[in-house]
Amino acid sequence: MLNLLKFRPGGAEQYQRYTQATAPLLAKVGGRVAVAGRAAERLIGDRTWDMVLVVEYPTRGALLAMVRSEAYRSVASLRSQALERAVLYALDPMPA
Repeated sequence: MLNLLKFRPGGAEQYQRYTQATAPLLAKVGGRVAVAGRAAERLIGDRTWDMVLVVEYPTRGALLAMVRSEAYRSVASLRSQALERAVLYALDPMPA
């Protein structure tokens, strides 16, 4: 899953708390953060982002199981409080 994230003022710290809280939940469903980076200068496009993440899940069902869990729902507000806007894309693998 591709995550494009724009933080509210002070939101980066809030998002860090969210990622710490969800790391065990992600591991529990067999997922992992494959790529994480702060966005540098924009080269093409009209939107700016603060962070880009690519998170791998073994299946889309694993993602759904995580976000439907009580443990996730108890910390999901940290994410929404941290973000001004976000775009999430489910990605399908392509041959190299």
